[in-house]
Amino acid sequence: MNSRPRYSATAIAAALGQHTPTPEQAAIIEAPLDPLLVVAGAGSGKTETMAARVVWLVANAYVRPEEILGLTFTRKAAGELAERIRLRLGTLRRRGLIDNDETGLGLDVPTVATYNGYAAGLVKDHGLRLAVEPDAQMLTDAGRWQIAHEVVRSAGADELGDFDTPASTITKAVLSLAGGVSEHLQQPSAIADLVDSVLTRVESLPRDAKTAADTEVRGGNPGRPYAEVKKDLSKLAIKKALVPLVERFNRLKTDRGYLDFGDQVRLAEQLARTMPAVREGERARWSVVMLDEYQDTSYSQLKLLTRLFGDGHSVTAVGDPLQSIYGWRGASAGNLEDFPLDFSSGGRPAAVKYLSTSWRNDTNILRTANLLARPIRDPDAPPLAPAPTAGEGDVVASVSPDYDTEVGALVEWVSAQRTLPGNGDGAPRSIAVLCRRRSLFPAIEGALRLADIPVQVIGLGGLLSTPEVSDIVETLRVVDDPGRGDALMRLLTGNRWRLGAADIAALARYSRRVHGVLRDDTMESDAVDRYSVADGLDSLSARDDRHEITADGLDRMMRLAAMLRRLRRKTSGALPDLVRDTERELLLDVEVAARPGYSPGMARTHLDAFADVAAKFVMSGPAPTLGAFLSWIDAAESEERGLAVRGVEPVPGAVQLMTVHAAKGLEWDAVAIPQLVEDVFPAKARSTAGWLDLPSLPYELRGDRSNLPVWHWRESAHQAELNEERNTFRKAVNENYLSEERRLSYVAMTRARRALWLGASYWGDGKTPRSVSRFVTELVDAGLIGADDWPEAPAKGDEKPAPSDTIAPQWPAAAGTDAAAVHRSAAAEMVRAREAGPESREHVDGAIRGEIDMLLAEREAGRSSGIALPSRLSPTRLVGIDADPEAAAMRLARPMPRGPSRAARLGTAFHAWLESGFGQAALLEPHDVAGSTGGRAADAADGHEADLAALKQTFTASRFADREPVAVESGFEMRLGPVTVPGKIDAVYHDADGYEIVDWKTGRRPDADRLVHTRLQLAVYRLAYAERMNVPPEQIRATFFFLGSNSEVNYPGPDGELPDEAELVAALGRYYRAD
Repeated sequence: MNSRPRYSATAIAAALGQHTPTPEQAAIIEAPLDPLLVVAGAGSGKTETMAARVVWLVANAYVRPEEILGLTFTRKAAGELAERIRLRLGTLRRRGLIDNDETGLGLDVPTVATYNGYAAGLVKDHGLRLAVEPDAQMLTDAGRWQIAHEVVRSAGADELGDFDTPASTITKAVLSLAGGVSEHLQQPSAIADLVDSVLTRVESLPRDAKTAADTEVRGGNPGRPYAEVKKDLSKLAIKKALVPLVERFNRLKTDRGYLDFGDQVRLAEQLARTMPAVREGERARWSVVMLDEYQDTSYSQLKLLTRLFGDGHSVTAVGDPLQSIYGWRGASAGNLEDFPLDFSSGGRPAAVKYLSTSWRNDTNILRTANLLARPIRDPDAPPLAPAPTAGEGDVVASVSPDYDTEVGALVEWVSAQRTLPGNGDGAPRSIAVLCRRRSLFPAIEGALRLADIPVQVIGLGGLLSTPEVSDIVETLRVVDDPGRGDALMRLLTGNRWRLGAADIAALARYSRRVHGVLRDDTMESDAVDRYSVADGLDSLSARDDRHEITADGLDRMMRLAAMLRRLRRKTSGALPDLVRDTERELLLDVEVAARPGYSPGMARTHLDAFADVAAKFVMSGPAPTLGAFLSWIDAAESEERGLAVRGVEPVPGAVQLMTVHAAKGLEWDAVAIPQLVEDVFPAKARSTAGWLDLPSLPYELRGDRSNLPVWHWRESAHQAELNEERNTFRKAVNENYLSEERRLSYVAMTRARRALWLGASYWGDGKTPRSVSRFVTELVDAGLIGADDWPEAPAKGDEKPAPSDTIAPQWPAAAGTDAAAVHRSAAAEMVRAREAGPESREHVDGAIRGEIDMLLAEREAGRSSGIALPSRLSPTRLVGIDADPEAAAMRLARPMPRGPSRAARLGTAFHAWLESGFGQAALLEPHDVAGSTGGRAADAADGHEADLAALKQTFTASRFADREPVAVESGFEMRLGPVTVPGKIDAVYHDADGYEIVDWKTGRRPDADRLVHTRLQLAVYRLAYAERMNVPPEQIRATFFFLGSNSEVNYPGPDGELPDEAELVAALGRYYRAD
């Protein structure tokens, strides 16, 4: 680039009718073809400057269009940049500034792609050099979850040991570790090696300095680690145990022909590192490389780019260290700072230039953002300055006594903003509400809708909190697992069914009265609790007078039960169809269409987005079951940042509600940020353990470790010093976290063009008052905002004020319930309460009299012959009736509560171990643990741990421990004569001889007489699974495995055959009595 340019940046801008570049912009546009870092503040026109540089290079014939490569993070950003460049080059050609012969214009255009898309292209073109097929299928986040979930649920006890960690937590940890290993170009075995080194070193350290000196002179024994260090070491031990699962996860991906995004970049880096021809070819193909949002690149992306385009190649990177907020997903903020050395030329660091004028934010908004960023800003970097055309801007800090009042103030502000003009183009003002937590969404969304303000929730995490999607998810949870009482309760109290507290309490009493009869030694207590409410709901009949439910409540409950039965019959179909059917059953399509202020398309935004999520889940992995989908949804709910939903377009005129993370790269005329209180924004770190936490790759294995805190475990001379170093390390981790929170606040505030509202409140859900965020008080201290109208802050120890109304709501509103419905329901409850007066005593007396009459009726029913079977009957209850019909009839007439037994506790403990370690959840009955014959007493006071260890050892030594089941905890619902039988099969295996159903029993093998009754459970399981697989029941084997005696009972086998469907129906008929 030695020749003098024909056209300056200013001349090209004039020819294109663009604004004249500032001196900063012109220096970047006209920079030499050397490595260059551009530090571009928020709203400083970096995309415009990048496009202008490409056009300038082409117009001056320094490079042909097809020799330019641009990389960014989203397809949308890539498309917008490519289109901007294409249009401007076309304009220059039409105006005669360039011609096709000089530039090749019209034949080719610059290539603008995503970072992952570019890596994927390298792997597709050259992957065969690494034995990678070019047509490998791309694995999405949902697909990764499905495979990891499968790996964890099939893991053996020898892999997971005795760690009491839920399966969902292990799944997330496996995914995180696998991603970290890939991002930092490591092998999973490196984790185990490092953990071994840490454990060996710590275990060898003496207790303190004096002991260390004595040990050096005379020798001695190592000291015990401090308690907190010991906890950290336990986490490391679990991390090491997960390494085989990470390796298996990677193998399964490879065996099934999948690659994820991390694999693409890792393999591309390997090609660049090991194949000189690949590097030479890319350098020859791309004369100029433009890197957008460089602060968000990962270590593996950095290494790929430096191996291909280091050593003086023309690379221009653009980024803002103050907007580096994606460290949690692998981005390294240090990449931007290290660019000059990473892309040095001939030993000379790359040049650094700045874009320091904001063309987005008005003056007061920019002052606010700059002040908050001051502690983390590079002192050599100029602060962001307002544009000459910037207005004054409006920044308001509103502090309220409580959260409800804060939300009301937010709605008032939004309403006022909607009356103001937008960005000078005649359009209404664009508005967003940015939250640090998704848990804030329901109240804000409901309040906006109550004020007839259209609102659109962005992102799957937020999508799950919308009323219509929340109703679908809760319904699917109950359909998948009738024992999800929590989900059923939210349905009962939600907007669709709106059942009151009195009717729900009456349903619970009815359920205990009708079904509590069978709470005996044939069934563990927690199983009764899980199914009692669902059983009661399904047993209701208009002719049954044993309940105290109102007529309206009874009608709603019966319609809900019928709906759930219809949906359960459709669970074998396609998941997207089930989601749509659930939407229609709940009449959600009708409900959203009736919302005021919404067009039909706008009203369906959330429903369509969720249906798209379900459809993409089905296409993303090998096992798209309803259970796997709900597990993935649970992961999205538990993670504050949620799981991204791609392709959601903003709805014109709607207020957009999203997290701050999701707002990166966007802008609005007006932005509201609620809940700026300590421990919310800035958020409190979930943990300060850093890499000692289960999901985190050890910092020593990360490529960006020089920018991370260090735990000096190698340098510590004794346990006391090691503990001090641990505390220092944790403080440094917390400081790192707070710096990222500060960057996040900078991103949030710089999204606003004209107006910024900052909200806070002293009282939230807790019993102690909160402090206004340091981010707000710093603005007050600097005089940028006032605090004169704030209410007085509560003193430490003050009690939370009581609600202003003395009549409390009769039932808390379900999360995500439509606000208008909540207000109507609450108003109705208040009116009823105020109108009740003294007459309420008569209602209570009447209820007691009804209870007495019902007990007398039950006593008479107990004297009659037969058993009034419920409409739903679990397999274990069927066993109980068959074993002792007289006892069942007696308990039906007068059910008695039973306290939790030691056997049930042991069964629950083993159940939890199976679920977390093997993914094989068992329905464990207390009598199975104690043993029905010759077993130890159920009330034994000691030996719990020993018994549990023995059960584990027996299982791991069995023929099932090393086998991979084709199904675990497989739910079903079938009709058997007069009753519906719901249940779950513990495990199903498949081999050359066909299917084998297994039911785990933690007790000893019962005698032959008892087995005659117990086998009915397997008979039901066999019929249900045969129906599902469409095979004759006779082709399915069934096994009880009694771990207490390490013995199996196989059907068919020496103990006989299982009864067929006709025999089971006949057995029910012997005891059934219709009321």
